[in-house]
Amino acid sequence: MPKKESSSAERGPSFQATAHNYLSDLTELSLHVPQGATPESFELVAETRFGTATIYLDDYERMVEFALTKADLRLATEGCAIAPGHRLGETDPVKPKVRVSQNETKTRKSGRSLGIDISARAGAGGVRASAGGNLSASTNSAIEKKDNISKEYKFEEVPIIALAGNRWQFSAVGADYLKSRYSGDQTLCTIDTKDKNARLIARLSFTPMYICILDVTSSGNRLTEVFRASPTKTALAKVLLAKHLREPNTAPDSTGSINASVAEIRLVEPNE
Repeated sequence: MPKKESSSAERGPSFQATAHNYLSDLTELSLHVPQGATPESFELVAETRFGTATIYLDDYERMVEFALTKADLRLATEGCAIAPGHRLGETDPVKPKVRVSQNETKTRKSGRSLGIDISARAGAGGVRASAGGNLSASTNSAIEKKDNISKEYKFEEVPIIALAGNRWQFSAVGADYLKSRYSGDQTLCTIDTKDKNARLIARLSFTPMYICILDVTSSGNRLTEVFRASPTKTALAKVLLAKHLREPNTAPDSTGSINASVAEIRLVEPNE
């Protein structure tokens, strides 16, 4: 018996996904839709990974290795919208607890060193010990006491947080830099479609302040001094590095951020 062909309604929608990772060593972004999606609503998964990147300046005589401490994911929608209350980072965020203990040693000086002359005198009643009124107070011989004070600060760092404007912020935990996978196990958000040709564009971007310089190698010492001499010069060096990253194909968006990865997904009508 010949197999009955399924209708377009039975086959359901299909999704066409593309991705462009301009700085593939630094960031990786891809979008996909799990099984069970319907034309009216579907879950969107954004898989993100971070690593370190190396760029060469001035005829390969200078090398800079860097990473990111934060990155922003911005989602633009066409013919669809994010369902209210269904965003990663606000309904069920991952919140690892980080504890920092700090020991402080304080030295305080108090009291005076008292010199008392004690003499034994022989009298009729026997030997009498008397403390003469010679109390020599030495102001320059204060008693030092050291107190060890232990302070513990408890706070939470959230690696993924949902922001206004269809944005998510990825942050390094524990004063480290972004590395490995940050999202992909959980749904980023739920999408409600309004048009049969719905389209989503996700941009993973960063600003110069998010750059973390890991290593600098140069045939001369000038570049190394610029990057490491002072916090101010380091900040300026990050701006110069960001300017270099904008030149190839990582054009900045309207916010001035550098687009490191761009991914797109389209709702495609099934063939009849």
